[in-house]
Amino acid sequence: MKMKRFAVFGSPIIHSFSPQIYHQLFEKNNVCWKYNRILADKPEDIINFIKEFELCGANITAPFKNAVIPYLTSITNDSKQIGAVNTILNYDKKLLGFNTDWEGVLGALRNYYLNKYKKYDLNDKNILIIGSGNAASAAIYGIKTFFPQSNIDIMKRNNFDTTSFERYDIIIITIPNPTKYFSKIEFPSKTILFFANYTDLNYFNKLKQTNKKLILGNEWLKEQAIPAFEYYYGYDEYCKKIKLTSQQISKEFNQLKNKTIFLTGFSGAGKTFWGKKIAKYLGRPFFDLDKIIEEHFGENIANIFKNKGENVFRKCETKMLFNLKKQKSVIALGGGTITESRNLKHIREGFIIYLYSDLETSLSRINISSRPILANKTKLEIEKLFSARKFIYFDNSDIVMKSSAESIDRIIEEVALLSFATRDIK
Repeated sequence: MKMKRFAVFGSPIIHSFSPQIYHQLFEKNNVCWKYNRILADKPEDIINFIKEFELCGANITAPFKNAVIPYLTSITNDSKQIGAVNTILNYDKKLLGFNTDWEGVLGALRNYYLNKYKKYDLNDKNILIIGSGNAASAAIYGIKTFFPQSNIDIMKRNNFDTTSFERYDIIIITIPNPTKYFSKIEFPSKTILFFANYTDLNYFNKLKQTNKKLILGNEWLKEQAIPAFEYYYGYDEYCKKIKLTSQQISKEFNQLKNKTIFLTGFSGAGKTFWGKKIAKYLGRPFFDLDKIIEEHFGENIANIFKNKGENVFRKCETKMLFNLKKQKSVIALGGGTITESRNLKHIREGFIIYLYSDLETSLSRINISSRPILANKTKLEIEKLFSARKFIYFDNSDIVMKSSAESIDRIIEEVALLSFATRDIK
């Protein structure tokens, strides 16, 4: 199979572990495909990015599961009943919408019941669903479709009655930030608690001390990914032996908090401008790799290329990257830095943000004559270079985002929020 590209869209999105799950599925099914996170500001961004990066499929998370529907060619009947899609398949120039969230709910519950009780039957179970969004709708649809004799009650956030929790066999909590709403609430120990969230690790650690019947959202995420992958793969042959544990989530979040942040993208994407703002907000040092190389040689990049050649420049670039990578900083890379394989091994140790802006906008921000890679190229040659590089940036980054004030503000908030990730779930 040829290489294909996929992504998960949302806002916030930096916390998503969809790339880890799908890369496991790709590897176990012997397909050389790429998967990334993309921060979207509005549903139109999803459609535009699907076209720009020629994505074969996409996963959709909050707040776009409902908002993206008008932009799709068609959606499945279960998606209509739930009122949301979480998977898009780009097939024959048509965008088809699916919902696998309800399968994720049932899959996670099935695994839990078969592991604990060897029997999986939710009929006659008393089930409480807290929340009224797309996740809650998916849970209701899945359970009622396959277990019509189950008894389901619904409570909205800020409107739940803790005195009635005792009568429920299962409580499914679909609202984000459970710490905010439940940190002082004592759930009955006999009740299965199923959270859509999988990132409030401190809260879950404390909850685990008194509530042993706990299912976290990573199980939901993993189980909904398998049927979504089936749509991407085109066959009913898949491997369920994939893992996403709370320990893995905790470990990666903690590593991410201390990683150097690299900004990559085409010339004029705003890497230096926005990199300074990100560094200032996070209280980190900022480095512009091109400026450091210029200071090293005592001349600008155009003259370095002219007098010493690109090979000398690239060797210096690699050396500077090696010296900088160990610092907890924000580094703006040159437009071609990430295209060099000898640089990638250093860059991959950090967290890589691909700042995207269209070619016209990028070129309007720079003096082309000062960019040796672009200076002697025709318009068509620059367009081809931009097209080739955008896929290199996509394939070798951890998140894609527009080079805009709105996107930068959101990503800063997301990086700052990573401070909640600490210990592993025991």
